[in-house]
Amino acid sequence: MVAASCAVLVLALTGWGAFVVLRPPAMWMQPRTTTDFAATWRNDWLQASPQAFRNSDAGLVSVEGGPAVLIHRHRMQAPVAIDYEASIAADGTTGDLSVAWVEGADALADPATFLDGGGSRSIRLQVGAFDNTRSGIYELPGNRALAASPFRLVVGKRYKIRAELHADSVSLRVDGVEIVRSKLDLPLTSGYVALFGFYSGKVFHHASVSSARVPGSVSPLVAGDALFLTRHFDDAGNQYARIAESHTGSEVADEARFRQGLAERFAGRPAQARSTWSTLSDPKRRLRASILELDELVDAGSMTDAATRFSQLWIGADAELRHLLIQRWSAWTTTTLGREPTPTETIETLLWLRDKMFANDHLSGEPAGLALLSLGHFTKVAEAFTAFERPRAQALLSLGRGNEVVQADWVAGYSRLHASWQTGLIDGVAKDPYASAAMQALALCKLGQAEQAIGLNHGHPALLHLGRIDEMLAVRPLKPVIASEALIVAGRFAEAAGDGSPAHPGSGRHPLAMQLLGHYADAEGILGRPVPGLRLMQALELGDATALGLAIESMGQALTPLDHRKVNSATWFSRCFLLPWAQHQGDKDRTAWMETMRNVAATFRWSAAQRPGLLAAVVIGDRPLGDIVSLPFTAESEALTALAEAIRAESTGDKAAALAGYRRFTSLPLHHRLLHESLPNPEIERFVAWRLRVLAEG
Repeated sequence: MVAASCAVLVLALTGWGAFVVLRPPAMWMQPRTTTDFAATWRNDWLQASPQAFRNSDAGLVSVEGGPAVLIHRHRMQAPVAIDYEASIAADGTTGDLSVAWVEGADALADPATFLDGGGSRSIRLQVGAFDNTRSGIYELPGNRALAASPFRLVVGKRYKIRAELHADSVSLRVDGVEIVRSKLDLPLTSGYVALFGFYSGKVFHHASVSSARVPGSVSPLVAGDALFLTRHFDDAGNQYARIAESHTGSEVADEARFRQGLAERFAGRPAQARSTWSTLSDPKRRLRASILELDELVDAGSMTDAATRFSQLWIGADAELRHLLIQRWSAWTTTTLGREPTPTETIETLLWLRDKMFANDHLSGEPAGLALLSLGHFTKVAEAFTAFERPRAQALLSLGRGNEVVQADWVAGYSRLHASWQTGLIDGVAKDPYASAAMQALALCKLGQAEQAIGLNHGHPALLHLGRIDEMLAVRPLKPVIASEALIVAGRFAEAAGDGSPAHPGSGRHPLAMQLLGHYADAEGILGRPVPGLRLMQALELGDATALGLAIESMGQALTPLDHRKVNSATWFSRCFLLPWAQHQGDKDRTAWMETMRNVAATFRWSAAQRPGLLAAVVIGDRPLGDIVSLPFTAESEALTALAEAIRAESTGDKAAALAGYRRFTSLPLHHRLLHESLPNPEIERFVAWRLRVLAEG
């Protein structure tokens, strides 16, 4: 660690000290390197992974499904500018034509991990970020959003892009127009720049990398910065304190005190940081320090106090400091949304702050939309957050309108992929560049084309869907969880729930196997959460009226408000059939039951790959039984036809036909009953077994 710190210090001192801020064009020297990527480029650039790009007459073209990264081999001192020309090929996948800055002294030691930063500070200046849904500036570790823009790339258009990395700010320009800029909490010193694009078809044509003219003097703060950037916070604080003492009353001393407080905060001494910051002379630095102190209130759970202080600081802040306040708000909101369960009062307070002070700000738009979704305001997000692809798409999915997401021209990447699974419209998933090999293989299996998926993902889950369990268990190496899945599909539930297969260490203790055996408490212990659908099933099996009432109430609470994203391959049967069955006692209240089925048919048309909507329509007689084969997951049609036949028969009081349907379901081999992705659905399996017992006894 000390060696790394010294390396950064040396690199910082050999350049300039990061605090003389120049802006005129005259500050830039002639490019350090100029590269035509259609010609010779390897002397100055390094591929992060071999064969990430292919050569073409136009330049270098990305061919990988993940990030394709070109690293500039020469370490540079800030300020640095990189001008490059890039485009997305006509057959390419939309996404980044972007720049990364990584400060780690050993960033080139493992090029394959360069983009992650290796734990050191890095900045991503992204054009066409997140599947081309926006552009922005992000700081790692933590993936903190510093600035955002709605700018998107157009396939086939060649762009001239310039990224500038100054000591105190970074910016992006596209075709001469600045699209994002952000101030930095801590200055840049030295690092490596890289170009990167996600997915295939990103073309880099030309690049020039320039540095600034060296000023006559080096800032005395540079030694402390080098220590800070290598996370030696105590040493950095001491160094800043020495500078402040030796430059008493100067601008340098005030800045040193500010950075001393930062180092003390990062070292886990917030009280000491407050004491240091109380000596600041410059009003703007005092205000900046007060903004950073807000984190303490938020971390302590005092969101009301934090909101009050935030409002006070907002009034006295200029545009730059207001942007810093918005950055903090976005970070708090994102962190809060990651908690389970989501603290509703905190989210409401955060949204109140935004509505009051910066309702039209773009940087905070996406986290605000996601926060509203967490409160169930699906329609509001769908209508008012149309500039933000992710929350807008999630809102439509929550409303059961996933078909609109699949068909929309404003959707890209993972949002469309997610919607394809929810709606069952998966014909294109097997060739979707955003889909992993595992997802492509599962799509083929669900479409009844498992044989074509054997070559993908080491045969998983194709071999399970084909019932070739011994072949699956013979694959080496085989992940323990896949070995457990194979045991389940083989009907060896006890092994999968217990110690697993001796030939596959680590297998066993699979919660779905426990559910299939009715060991619900054990499954909940493994999952760390309740399984309300199966608890409802348990109450039905036991005929316990008290337990049934509690289970119905619990499911009702879990399903309010109705969020179609939660109606998936694991839960659709309990939500759409078990719950109504329990509420209306099956065939004892046929009128209410049939009315509920009519509502399910109308409400869940595009949920859970269309299973509940069509099954309910068959039960009430609005669709013929033969229409089950029209479900997009054709591999499930045989099992779902038998299930629909049985439930429809029970709904009309035809006991014999119901028994026949349930028996037809259980007579199918398990690999034809994989109604929960690549496994049996415990809710359906337990329900069918229960109905067979009841009808046989009756």
